Amino acid sequence: MAKAGETIHFAFGLSTIGQVLVAQSGHGIYSVLLGTKTDSLTKELRARFPLATLKQDDAKLGPAIEAVVAFINCPNGKLNFPLDLRGGALEIEVWQALREIPVGSTSSYLDIANKVGVTAHASDSSRKKTRFSTFILLPDGQLSRPYIFPGLYPPKV
Repeated sequence: MAKAGETIHFAFGLSTIGQVLVAQSGHGIYSVLLGTKTDSLTKELRARFPLATLKQDDAKLGPAIEAVVAFINCPNGKLNFPLDLRGGALEIEVWQALREIPVGSTSSYLDIANKVGVTAHASDSSRKKTRFSTFILLPDGQLSRPYIFPGLYPPKV
């Protein structure tokens, strides 16, 4: 969660699947939102980060918007932008496990739980795979390949 007084810069782009909002903190890409209307995306950003100061900055985020839109349209390149991940140790470990899922592949909650060493019940493997309307953007060329894919884990940033 953004801290009171923290500034988050954001900008919009248009991809083949709709409007894209990219938000960046002082540490890196903080959020990528997808939708049909820019005003709805701005409201969603405000709802997610109510304590932050939001500032639209197309010039600052131009290269990031271009790269994210290009990647959404054709997810086979690399995104070399820092990512501002916030969360507990387990959440960060889950993000790292998600980064290892190849583009176009799916994974179950049980697969991710086993990968990060969390005990899962046998009934978990029989549950249907759940897809969220949110995509997960994982840009950081240093640790592993970046991906955008239909999320099995809602990001908590």
